[in-house]
Amino acid sequence: MFKRIFLSVLIGMIGLAILAGLLLATLPARMMVSVVDPADDMGLRQVQGTLWWGEGRLQRPGREALQANWRWSPPLAWQWELEGEDVDLRGSAFPAFDRSLEMREVTGTIDARRLDIDAWLPNVVPAGDFVLDISHIRYEKGRVTGLEGQVTWYNGYLHGAIEESLGTIEILFEPGEAGFEAGIRSVDLAPITVRGRLVLEGGNYEADLWLRAEAGRPELARQLARIGERQPDGQVRLRQSGRLF
Repeated sequence: MFKRIFLSVLIGMIGLAILAGLLLATLPARMMVSVVDPADDMGLRQVQGTLWWGEGRLQRPGREALQANWRWSPPLAWQWELEGEDVDLRGSAFPAFDRSLEMREVTGTIDARRLDIDAWLPNVVPAGDFVLDISHIRYEKGRVTGLEGQVTWYNGYLHGAIEESLGTIEILFEPGEAGFEAGIRSVDLAPITVRGRLVLEGGNYEADLWLRAEAGRPELARQLARIGERQPDGQVRLRQSGRLF
């Protein structure tokens, strides 16, 4: 009698474990959207698959949608990819129950046209590729609240009112007193060299950039003066603040 009861309980427990496994394996991909509270103007749409493997379209007004793919990487991470005509990114994500998201080893390329740098520079459109090597990003309630790593702007170029090369620019992110900061500097000689800092707190940013035309180019110095504040030493200062997220 005892043996039959024991076997019945054991079979029931095995059945419940199998049922729980099936339920977990088929959790809808829509749950991935609810893990993170997205920014007001950005969201994951056309979601398919399961929580463990799926795909969707990351959309932002005025921009081409990006193809998003993810897959579970045991025990606690998801591998993800973002792809589009001007974006190719990948990394690991570690979601938390408080709906925050930590991302690590984020690498890839973003075309300068995808970013809003032209909003800082009147009548000038930047070009080139931003290559990411980010070790850590923290994302909470639609905002990036922490970031460490490096972004390198290769083949930087300005089109429009100024037609000139920026060469290669390094952007190094590190924790700050509030939010995070980035040091910006040119790493090679170019007709226009850049240095400065970018401070981000929550979704707000403050940028302070200094541009210098190469020696013997007074006409280029005059062109730069039209987009910023001319300094006594010939540099041009650009200061911009606003909201990114």
